[in-house]
Amino acid sequence: MKKLFIIILILFTWNNALADFSSDKHALVIGNSKYKEYPLRNPLNDANDIASTLKKLGFSVLKEVNANQQEMENAIRKFGRRLKEGDIALFYFSGHGVQVNGLNYLIPIGAEIESEDEIRYKAVEAGMVVGKLKRVQSRLNIIILDACRSNPFKYFRSLTRGFVCP
Repeated sequence: MKKLFIIILILFTWNNALADFSSDKHALVIGNSKYKEYPLRNPLNDANDIASTLKKLGFSVLKEVNANQQEMENAIRKFGRRLKEGDIALFYFSGHGVQVNGLNYLIPIGAEIESEDEIRYKAVEAGMVVGKLKRVQSRLNIIILDACRSNPFKYFRSLTRGFVCP
């Protein structure tokens, strides 16, 4: 709860600082809780709270909850299509995430991943979001990955905790 309060406080501060810009503000919020083997309690509530706060701050918000891989990828594409040069873009993900071979992956609901070599085919690489933001040259890009740092795949022994920062 403390973490969510800090994120919301930062968003309010940024919103006041950005009030001078005439840019459109767009957000994509994804909260995944209902994982089959390792469900999480907070992502759904966090996603709802963040989406509500962003709407109050004037963001156009797309929200997905308990999304599978295709739903996540479609939401990222839709988010990317909404953006234009000079906009302010915010992406928020809450759920399981892993780092494999120097890349960050967001784990969708229903992902059946039996070994580490499958992750790139069954999860959503965070670079997909970064690519959409770079393509349109937004004025400001904010990416918040509020991912559970524990390894949801006990049979992946080589996974490191947390995400890598490029």
